[in-house]
Amino acid sequence: MNVTGIIAEYNPFHNGHAYQMSEIKSDNNTAVIVVMSGNFVQRGEPAIINKYARAKAAIAGGADLVIELPVIYALGQAELFAKGAISILNSVGIVDEVCFGSESGNIDELLFLADFFKNDSRLDLIIKQYLDAGYSYGEANFKAAKDLLPNVDQKIFSSNNILGIEYIKALQKYNSPIKPICLKREGNDYNDKKLKGRLSSATSIREAISKKQIYKDTLPKFMCDILKSEFCEGRGPVHFKNFQDIILWTIRSSNTVSKGNNILANIYGMNEGIENRLLKAAEKSGNADMLVELIKSRRYPESVVKRLLFRTVLGITNEDVQSAEKLCNNPSFVRILDFSETGKKLLSKIKKSTDICVIVKASEIKKSNDKNVIRISEINSLSSDLYVLGYPADAYKTGGSEYLSNNYIDK
Repeated sequence: MNVTGIIAEYNPFHNGHAYQMSEIKSDNNTAVIVVMSGNFVQRGEPAIINKYARAKAAIAGGADLVIELPVIYALGQAELFAKGAISILNSVGIVDEVCFGSESGNIDELLFLADFFKNDSRLDLIIKQYLDAGYSYGEANFKAAKDLLPNVDQKIFSSNNILGIEYIKALQKYNSPIKPICLKREGNDYNDKKLKGRLSSATSIREAISKKQIYKDTLPKFMCDILKSEFCEGRGPVHFKNFQDIILWTIRSSNTVSKGNNILANIYGMNEGIENRLLKAAEKSGNADMLVELIKSRRYPESVVKRLLFRTVLGITNEDVQSAEKLCNNPSFVRILDFSETGKKLLSKIKKSTDICVIVKASEIKKSNDKNVIRISEINSLSSDLYVLGYPADAYKTGGSEYLSNNYIDK
């Protein structure tokens, strides 16, 4: 049996994801392992419904095993996100290839650029010059590449291509035998906020949900049913604005004489004195949109700011991320969110072929003696307690949800 890995967020699982899954599983002898962000996603927002509901959708859509990408990686920039996800796929020891969508659909082009960014010694200095000039990290990378490769097309630095390049770099870093393959992304642009037929972006679908517009044609029926169930129960939709009071209070409360001045400065991503910008913005803002608007800049675009805000609430420090990156070299556990009947066989194979600890209930992690594992688990638990506070229904806002039985695993 061939095993293909997918790195996803399924926020929500739409027709484009269904197309990718059908292409992968056109060979009936292929199983799929998905590494999926938990309750918070890489663009710095809460997922529209919780991780268990989205994992259930993944299984309904053809996945066989869904493994959680811990929030410390999910709220990272592209490089950290990719390192965390690839290290998980690598650690289970049974994945043959990783398939991802890209705007170019040209794996040779992405392999060339990954090698270029890894090995060209001139890049660091040029990228730093553009960063110092106020460009975002993504813009600085493109401009540096353009300086050294005049014929490079700007389209190659679109969202999914950037992640694809980072996946390849991570595969190389960890000497992984996993083969990268890519499918050309179909439909409207990743960041497009307007629905455009059956193959609409997740961004446009979430926008339609928030505006109570009709979006059902853009999703498989099972995803529509899961969304309807979660919304009816009051476990969604969960939006960034649901956390605005918590975010504002966290920033304001950090600015006290007794706590000192380094509370915010120690948060991962607080560079170049941006913590002072956060403090001033939090004093002047009365809601989340205003806060982000006052902080963001060309150097710090909206997604970077939102990731920074949630890392601040969760207390994710530079030391935490350094520990998480070290753990990528030798992951010691994987957290299972859901699985199919075929997934059961994959779990058995993983347990026989590796020493990795397979966690179905988060409470099992408490038995670990590894302080780094305990800390990553602790941050995940905090993120779950934070996430449920964004639910519309008070009945589901109780704490400790991370250590309860999984909502859907009862097999």
